[in-house]
Amino acid sequence: MNDEDSRARLFNKLIRIFSNRLERKRNIFSELNESLEKLIEDIVSEDILQELINNNQKNELFEKLSTTEYVLDKLIDDWDLKREWNVK
Repeated sequence: MNDEDSRARLFNKLIRIFSNRLERKRNIFSELNESLEKLIEDIVSEDILQELINNNQKNELFEKLSTTEYVLDKLIDDWDLKREWNVK
């Protein structure tokens, strides 16, 4: 086994690792988009979401909407809404 063969194997291994990581990131991104689309369909409008924010605590809201905190925060950022959570 020469040095060139070792480098080629290492290079191929690194390419496979990179490819696998890229595929996982694609899957995560796809799942995030699907979750955002579903949440937008459920909420319907920015005004409704702002009202929900104003009348609920954050942890209650993402549970009520059956979503994750990350997806809810992403939508709030995308729609540029105020985070004026109801504090009980």
